[in-house]
Amino acid sequence: MPPLDLPLISFPTSPEIAIRCRQSSLRSFTDWDGSDGWACIPALPVHPAEDYAAGCARLCAAVEGGVKDHVLGATSSAKPRLPRLVGMGSKLVGCGSAVPKFNISNDDLAQIVETSDEWISVRTGIRNRRVLSGDENLNGLALKAASGALEMSSVLADDVDLLILCTSTPDDLFGGGGQIQRDLGCKNAWTFDITAACSGFLIGLITATRFIKGGGYHNILVVGADALSRHVDWTDRGTCILFGDAAGAVLVQEVKFLQIFA
Repeated sequence: MPPLDLPLISFPTSPEIAIRCRQSSLRSFTDWDGSDGWACIPALPVHPAEDYAAGCARLCAAVEGGVKDHVLGATSSAKPRLPRLVGMGSKLVGCGSAVPKFNISNDDLAQIVETSDEWISVRTGIRNRRVLSGDENLNGLALKAASGALEMSSVLADDVDLLILCTSTPDDLFGGGGQIQRDLGCKNAWTFDITAACSGFLIGLITATRFIKGGGYHNILVVGADALSRHVDWTDRGTCILFGDAAGAVLVQEVKFLQIFA
């Protein structure tokens, strides 16, 4: 089969349109094969000034000019099909983190339990851990981390659709997501907590992508925060050396794909 005419993909950049074609119709581009049996060419972007209809019309003109025969495997009598919005993806556009001020070193722990800096660092790689003190609380750490994610992503709090707090040690027995949502000013977002220990943040991230995939959600804040120092037995050297307090957050954003099916 003749190769794809490269001038057809030399349009200006951003935003990109992904043309996805069945593997059987794209023998010369098998390097892009995916596990789902599709091949993908990130190409044919729409001009920023164009609206959806204009972009589709220009894309179809390109399809008529050569991509139709080589990529779609269509006959000369077949008409090019309009690109359709058929899927939602997700991307991370911002992140933030926060730790308490008070630091506990391995040497400090050696004054409490039978251990040493060498014993801890060789086995865990840890030399210091931060713990909450004074008037600090977990919601404050989570709020700072979430604010950092919004700042990096240049997304306004009003544009957040959902906030997910992943924690096993909330300040409030009924969860802290609502307080963070209020203090952050995400007045258009709803929120809930996920309690899943070490896997909590990963589950929160997967949950965010599923909400975006389902449609209707564009910006989701996922915050992971824990204050395990509240529950550590500081006389047990097997556990007190491991845990500290911190918070991290990411802004998960919707990605739309225009696709043409064979």
